[in-house]
Amino acid sequence: MKPVITQRTPIGNFAITTVEELFDTPRSIPEKCMAFEILWITSGEGTLSLDMHHHALCPNTIYTLAPGQVKRITPSRELKGYYLQIDTDLMHIIHDQSDVASMIWQAVGNKVPVAIADEAIIGELNHILETIHRACQKTFSARPEILRSYLKILLIYISREFTTASRQGAYDRNLEIVKKFVTLVKEKIADKKLVNEYADDLCITPGYLNMIVKRYTGLTASQHIQQHIISEAKRHAVYSGMRMKEIAINLGFFDQAHFSKYFKTYSGINFTDFRRTVGIAVHPET
Repeated sequence: MKPVITQRTPIGNFAITTVEELFDTPRSIPEKCMAFEILWITSGEGTLSLDMHHHALCPNTIYTLAPGQVKRITPSRELKGYYLQIDTDLMHIIHDQSDVASMIWQAVGNKVPVAIADEAIIGELNHILETIHRACQKTFSARPEILRSYLKILLIYISREFTTASRQGAYDRNLEIVKKFVTLVKEKIADKKLVNEYADDLCITPGYLNMIVKRYTGLTASQHIQQHIISEAKRHAVYSGMRMKEIAINLGFFDQAHFSKYFKTYSGINFTDFRRTVGIAVHPET
């Protein structure tokens, strides 16, 4: 990936480039997102790997990334579109000045890409991004105000599309419970690893929690907990450089042997062997 030139303005920093300009070779390496990022694909194919989850890059689709996520973008057949970075300070400023109070948080860091089918919306998004890209290449007195306005318009469009996609799902009480459960697992996995602990937090029985989580995700609550622990362990193993003991402690396992057994039981592979399979140097554990 080529470096992206950051535009410095009185309202914060951001950067925009075309996808074609972004890549000089088909090969890319994992990178940690240091800003909010928006990827809009207009044509071609590729792959977005985001925190161990893989998404196909498809035309007329929006992908949003948040700071701290680890990404790898691999273009393949004539990938084209726009790539936008917006720093945290600028996002907060736009958010504070916007009448759409929740648009930022609806639009960024969403793990599910949104495909746009409406040709009019596709044309409008392309026009907005083309205007922002063109304005960044010129110098004129009103540029900061124009850029800020178009960024707000872009985020409103993206927020609206994510909201529309969300409303197409069945948003009943059980789904809200499942969403809260998934959030709790992410936040408390180092301290809580039992279904009954999360059920207590949600004021329901463990059996009911298992049932509704399986209905919406295909996995029981206990399987979801196990999968999250293994996914986090693998992510740390690949990206953090921490030793197994450090990863175990980070995930709330203070007995390294217990963590090693847990990892093999639920991943099907020894932790050391996993690191070797992904090309990570294995350090002697002390």
